[in-house]
Amino acid sequence: MDCRKYRTLISRELDGEAGESERAGIARHVESCAPCAAFRESVRRAASIHGGMPWRAASPTLVASICAAALESREARAARGWLRFALPAAAAAVFVLGFWVGSLMHERYGGESASSLASGAAGLELEYLDEYPPGSFGDILAASYEGGLE
Repeated sequence: MDCRKYRTLISRELDGEAGESERAGIARHVESCAPCAAFRESVRRAASIHGGMPWRAASPTLVASICAAALESREARAARGWLRFALPAAAAAVFVLGFWVGSLMHERYGGESASSLASGAAGLELEYLDEYPPGSFGDILAASYEGGLE
């Protein structure tokens, strides 16, 4: 039994497209298959509910209003289209500006004086400048990787 095939035939029967032999096959199948019988009944109920609803003609302006709304959204997308290029260009400008300002800062404050300042700080033994200050989470992790706490 191929229930999918019979459910398609049940739909054709409801639409009035099923032939005499198909209707007889559906009747035989539905007698032995409870799920398909329930499907047939639910489809019939849905069709009767739908058929009982009042019919209304579509508004003559319906298609025109749908087309106008679609055109509006297309125009709105076109207006926002410049953002597709402006935002990456702005990000690139900030990136380049950051490198330029960084090189200026390095020329003015970097070089030998910065490395000598760092070596002087190491001589002062300032714990907060250590890579893993004592008691910090990094110190605990580093100790666990090295085989134990000090």
